[in-house]
Amino acid sequence: MIYSRRANIYDLVSLSDCNLVNVIENYQMKYYFYHLLSWPHLTNITINKGFVCGYSMSKLEEDKNKAGHVTAVGVLRSFRNLGIATNVIKQTRKGANSIAMECTSEKISNKIAAVTNFGESDNAMNKVYDCDCSYLYVRVTNWAAYSLYKFLGYFVDEVAKEYFHDKEDAYSMKLIFKKNP
Repeated sequence: MIYSRRANIYDLVSLSDCNLVNVIENYQMKYYFYHLLSWPHLTNITINKGFVCGYSMSKLEEDKNKAGHVTAVGVLRSFRNLGIATNVIKQTRKGANSIAMECTSEKISNKIAAVTNFGESDNAMNKVYDCDCSYLYVRVTNWAAYSLYKFLGYFVDEVAKEYFHDKEDAYSMKLIFKKNP
C-alpha cells in the first residue's frame, strides 16, 4: 500500500535519499532537520514499502510577512505521473496527518484524487501559520512542474534571473490563499 503522511524525524534519511536520486538541488541533512523542527506541519511524504517515494518540504518565508515557501518537491522517477506530487502538496495545504490509498491496477492518482479534494482555505500554511500566500521557484525548463503548480492555482509572479546554481532562470510562482470565514 502506498500512503502519504506528515514526515517525522525518522523519515529524513529516506527523504534525503529520494532527493539525491531525483532533484538537481540537494540539501545537507541539517537543512531537513531545520525544516521539520521549525515547521512540522509543512513536510509531507509518500511511502511505498517503507521507503519515501515522494515528498514536499515547505517553510515560512523569513523576509516576507505571512508568506509560505515550497522549498522542494520530489518524486522518484518510477512513481511519476501518478499524482504523488499533487498529493503531498495538497496534504501540506490541508495539514493532514495521514492519507492511505490501496494500490490496484488503476492509476494511483484516481485513489489520491478521491481522498484529497481540499479547498483552498483548508491549508496548513494558512490555518496553522496564518500565511496569506505561498511562493515557490521552478526552473523555466521544467514544464511538468510548472504545469502542476498552475493546476494547483499558482501563477507566475516574476522571473528570477539565474536563480539556480547552474544559472538557469526560475519562475517565482505565487498562490494566494482564500481567507477563512
